[in-house]
Amino acid sequence: MYIYFVNFIFLYRTLKIQQNSRIMTTPPNESYGYFSDYPKTLKRWFRGWKSEIKGVKLEHVLNGVTQQPISLLDFRYYLLKKEHSAENLEFHYWLQSYKTRFNDLPEVKKSLAPPPTETLDPDFCKVPNEKNYANLNQPFRDEIEATIKTYFNSESLKALNLPSNIISYTTYCSNGTTHPDVFEEAYAYVYKFMEEKSLKQFIHLALQNIQYSFIVYQYTIAAVSLLVTAMFLFNSITLNMSQWSRLALFFLIFFMVSGFLAGRSGFCMMRSCSNLRQVPIYMSHLVDPAQQPGSKPSRTNRVQTQDLECNTKPCKDLSKIMDKEVIKYNKQMTFHILATSLVLAIVAAVLGVVFD
Repeated sequence: MYIYFVNFIFLYRTLKIQQNSRIMTTPPNESYGYFSDYPKTLKRWFRGWKSEIKGVKLEHVLNGVTQQPISLLDFRYYLLKKEHSAENLEFHYWLQSYKTRFNDLPEVKKSLAPPPTETLDPDFCKVPNEKNYANLNQPFRDEIEATIKTYFNSESLKALNLPSNIISYTTYCSNGTTHPDVFEEAYAYVYKFMEEKSLKQFIHLALQNIQYSFIVYQYTIAAVSLLVTAMFLFNSITLNMSQWSRLALFFLIFFMVSGFLAGRSGFCMMRSCSNLRQVPIYMSHLVDPAQQPGSKPSRTNRVQTQDLECNTKPCKDLSKIMDKEVIKYNKQMTFHILATSLVLAIVAAVLGVVFD
């Protein structure tokens, strides 16, 4: 029951902050050039660049502007199930809520908790000697102590992954004041990590509309097509087959190239045309057990459907893509895969017919 209560409080604060900040952020509306962006797609295929959406920032996700599959709910499940760093997101919303509540206090109470006077340096390692009982009258003292135990204690399950000097600085300053500035250094580090690491990896995975097993299937198609192509060329030469028979290279090369590029992109063009995507592995616990062959509803599944952190009904294996920027990206990627496959297939077929 305690975890349900904590999740309810988190959800309530998240929605409250979204309502207050949504007017500050508008959805991105970028253009996706089929030819001007082609070099980026080539780097994505052959140099390992991560997929990205133009104009989408961390603030868009945190403010609830983006939609499925890059919504705030998707991002939270990614942090919770894939990256295992959901405490970063929880700390972000807690601090935003705390700043609001602290700023709403009367000036008399706020004066009891002045900003910290210490400055952070790389070698900061001060430790508070003992509990400062003179500061017990400061506002939100119990909450601050609970926050320190939750996010800055190495033995806590929700401890933030912070450098030791930031942990020491925050712990030391929190012993003297409950001012929100105590957590600014830690928050800046957490926010930068989510912006530069978590968000980029999350979008990279969110743009893949198939799971890993289907990616392997795409590579298998490419490998089989390559093998059949080699056998076909060998037979056409040794058996003195007609050069026009090599027009079949068009289909073989097309399936080989499209399968390879689709695998590199984690992409299915048919699902893209229908604006559908396969639910990623880290969200598979939300899939309705009835959609999974041979599975039976378990006690775990029943509990998950009631979990307040989910607040959704079980979904199907395929989910609808709602975000307009993701739809634009999918159209662009579909064009790039089809165009590249067609051009290479035509070239291969022509060369096969012309050269003996």
